[in-house]
Amino acid sequence: MPPASKRSLSRDLSISVFLLVFLLQIPLVFYYFTREARQISTVFRSQTEENAQRLTDVLAVPLWHMDIPQLERIAIAFTQNDPMAGIRIRDIHGHVFFDSIQDRNPDPSHMISMGIRNNGDSIGSMDLYLSREPYKKDLARLRNQTLWVLGLSLMAIYIGVGLLSRLFMKPLLKSLSESLEHVGNGRFDHAFTRVRHREMEILASTIQHMASRIKARENVLHMMNRELQTEVRERKKAEEEALHSEARRKALLDAIPDMIFQFDRNGAFLDFQGDRSQLFIDAEKFLHKQAHEVLPEHISALIEKNIETALLTHQPVVFEYSLYMGKNSSEYFEARMVAATEDTVLAIVRNISAKVHAEAQRKKLENQLTKAQKMEAVGMLAGGVAHDLNNVLSGLVSYPDLLLQDLPEDSTMHRRIRIIQKSGQRAAQIVEDLLTLARRGVSTENAIQMNAIILDYLSTPEHEKLCSFHPEVRIHTSLAPELDLIRGSGLHLGKMIMNLVSNAAEAMPEGGQIFIETSSIREKSVAFPHGAIQIRVQDTGMGIAPEDKEKIFEPFYTKKVMGRSGTGLGMAVVWSTVQDHHGQIFVDSEPEKGCTISIYLPVTPGLFLCTEEESHSPEGGGEHILVVDDLPEQREISSLILEKLGYRVTTVSSGEEALSKLSLLSPDLVLLDMIMGPKGMDGLECFCHMRSLLPDVKILLVTGFSENERTKEALALGAMGLIRKPYTFTDLARSIHRAISEAG
Repeated sequence: MPPASKRSLSRDLSISVFLLVFLLQIPLVFYYFTREARQISTVFRSQTEENAQRLTDVLAVPLWHMDIPQLERIAIAFTQNDPMAGIRIRDIHGHVFFDSIQDRNPDPSHMISMGIRNNGDSIGSMDLYLSREPYKKDLARLRNQTLWVLGLSLMAIYIGVGLLSRLFMKPLLKSLSESLEHVGNGRFDHAFTRVRHREMEILASTIQHMASRIKARENVLHMMNRELQTEVRERKKAEEEALHSEARRKALLDAIPDMIFQFDRNGAFLDFQGDRSQLFIDAEKFLHKQAHEVLPEHISALIEKNIETALLTHQPVVFEYSLYMGKNSSEYFEARMVAATEDTVLAIVRNISAKVHAEAQRKKLENQLTKAQKMEAVGMLAGGVAHDLNNVLSGLVSYPDLLLQDLPEDSTMHRRIRIIQKSGQRAAQIVEDLLTLARRGVSTENAIQMNAIILDYLSTPEHEKLCSFHPEVRIHTSLAPELDLIRGSGLHLGKMIMNLVSNAAEAMPEGGQIFIETSSIREKSVAFPHGAIQIRVQDTGMGIAPEDKEKIFEPFYTKKVMGRSGTGLGMAVVWSTVQDHHGQIFVDSEPEKGCTISIYLPVTPGLFLCTEEESHSPEGGGEHILVVDDLPEQREISSLILEKLGYRVTTVSSGEEALSKLSLLSPDLVLLDMIMGPKGMDGLECFCHMRSLLPDVKILLVTGFSENERTKEALALGAMGLIRKPYTFTDLARSIHRAISEAG
């Protein structure tokens, strides 16, 4: 029998089960206690806030009537209830009417502050100082209940486990001990008694089988000794074959393009096989040295960490690292590490620099493609919206001219109508921004002198308004005296300068300097075969963070003040304008070091500046104009303006109707809308049919969109020109007069 000093298995099992249940119960009890405590706190706070809200409603009337005694009576009565410890009441100016808070510096977490309102108006405020005693009492009661439940349940578990152990474990262990004692004394044929459980029956069968095997082993032992000599001879032969196999393995490893290192568990190099041409130092210089003695600290730490992981998990560990090779270049490697023995690992290292560079290039191309697709999608949306808005804005831009002509010069309505027209024109400018963003806005290209564009902008009301918002900003110009001419749209280039200056001013809320410079670049390149001009806008503002540089040209990205120039389209319009003019744009900026934006636009040789047209509106001489537009308001506007100018006008609502009347009317000019309702023919189809009916008919195109492919085709086929909606009285007069004159 075992000595009494030995530990009891049944007792250990009972204690283990008890401890397991105890450990499982602790988090459950803790969770229950925490949840209930949180619920108490939530109820406490909710009830307190509800009472506080009712109190503010009660105090509103006496505070409004300045009934101070009534205020004090209500406040004193309310503080008699838990958990209110004190009240402070102020009027809207902060004057204290009542204060029962003893602590001059109360804990903010024990206070509730609420405004007192009367009929929606704020008339004062109230601070409630809460007593935590009721909450603490509830919390203590919950703690005591929890501890009692925990203690009683653990006691019941301990007693139950002990009783079960006595009933089942002790008889089984006693029977097992007696049977093993017989087997140990050589009585291999002993049979177990009192086997009542399946588990004990299996154990008894196993022990009896073990006794039979021990007896059989004694008979086999002599035979094994004879076979041992044969095994020794075979092992020697196997060792010789292993030596030959090792030689073949080494030759194979030397032939593969990877590098194979062997490390011990401390990170020391034990061996190297593989491609030696990829080593940056000779193998003899690092073998039997620690990794941290040869490699940079961050790489050696990574190797030692993964050696430990491979030895612990016995699973392959894959990781990557880079090694600086000098001359601002790095090589990238992938290592696969696996445990070879209990104390060594093998690391197969492959140079993946080409793969890393290819992946970086792929991501760069993907980002460029994503950005291009985003700009294309926004552009399509912007173009569609711009077309609809231009049709709507025609009334705001065109009708004021007609109204002003019918009003006496001293009428007070002149100014109001001009404001309406100016609002419409400002909205039309925003539409121009949308069309520029859509890359569909440069409909005219003239010879442009950028110095004149810059100086014109600096004298505009828009610039004066910007200066009024930023009086501390100073603008300096340094314009090349003989700047080369470029081909482009003066309207869009002027908007580009306005957005650049506005952006620079917004970056300097405390004031600063803006420098605008131009210069000619005569050196020829692939991008600029005839040279270029440089426009440089520099500010001394807050600069641009690196993470924002890629975003500043995205539509609707802005950090400006909304309501001034912060639509988020400014820099997107700049980018689109530069692209439409086949230029390039570069941003050089760091936080707190200002920003410099450089724009390069190609020079077009052989250009010369034209004088501007006069501002008068040329009148007609009774010529017949056929207006084709699907919108009735557009037909009415065109008809009224043309009749004012002295033309005879006929209007039709579709291309089909225009074709049916064309031969009969024989108009001197057709004013043809390019985009009409989806059910009928569009402007290009109507144009082609008109030319087939009357080859000499003169046609002037009208659109609220831009010079798209179908418009360009019509112009190429002989259209007299293109006028954009919304147009003014003068715009239409000039375009009609020019078209008729050129035709004649």
